[in-house]
Amino acid sequence: MTHANSLTYQFGEFILDITGYKLMYNGKLVPLTPKAFDTLVMLVQKRGHLVEKEELIRKLWPDTYVGDTALAQNIFTLRKALGEGRRARKYIETVPKRGYRFVAPVIEKRGPEAALTEAGGAARASAKADGGSSGSLTISLAVLPLVNASNDPQLEHIADSMTDTLTYRFSQMAQLRVMARSTVSKYKGGEVDPLQVGRELAVQAVFVGKVNQVGDRLIISVELVDVARGWQLWGEQYSRAFPDIFDVQDEIARSVSERLRRKLSKERADGDHS
Repeated sequence: MTHANSLTYQFGEFILDITGYKLMYNGKLVPLTPKAFDTLVMLVQKRGHLVEKEELIRKLWPDTYVGDTALAQNIFTLRKALGEGRRARKYIETVPKRGYRFVAPVIEKRGPEAALTEAGGAARASAKADGGSSGSLTISLAVLPLVNASNDPQLEHIADSMTDTLTYRFSQMAQLRVMARSTVSKYKGGEVDPLQVGRELAVQAVFVGKVNQVGDRLIISVELVDVARGWQLWGEQYSRAFPDIFDVQDEIARSVSERLRRKLSKERADGDHS
């Protein structure tokens, strides 16, 4: 990537780096799922103008039929990432029954001018990578597509979105090297053996999970499997009210990543004292 091709958009303390495919806030990386990132790009590039729901859905899911729920979930994710509930600033305006509009002032930067911001982000990313020194524990991980264990097609979108969210969050952890979503997507659908998949992908651990609905409750079961020994390194089940699905998804992603972080930190500490 050359500086001449760099492109960023700045709004408030946020910098949307199109070339680097990342969103920064005051120099810190903001986790976003790929679909949420693409939604933000579309809104920012058409800032000040209404973007119809149909256009967003058509471009974000070109080969799949989805309803308004999946789009609303992306918008909800964006609003949380932008801190609309915590800050007075409003970035995304809802036009009822029609679509959304990005309403904040935006500064567009191209070429070397944008690359100055990009270089700063690269330096921070490098520092983060260096933070996992040679003595720290690093695990290669594959996050398999979460399985929709019900007959509800809405849960299929929830399972896909959670897979994206967890993959992205795990990839931000210095202790993990995470397989790209595109690499593991071929295992979506049907029953898979996590040990066999782990061996095929040459990773040390595999993260698997399933989503189900019982009454008005959303049940999500997840586990982390050691490929070499077949052990369950960690597992958990979450049960939440289904109407709170958007809040629940973000909560579970944070909880799972934090529990996994603690698990890895404990193993590293045990290794240092062995």
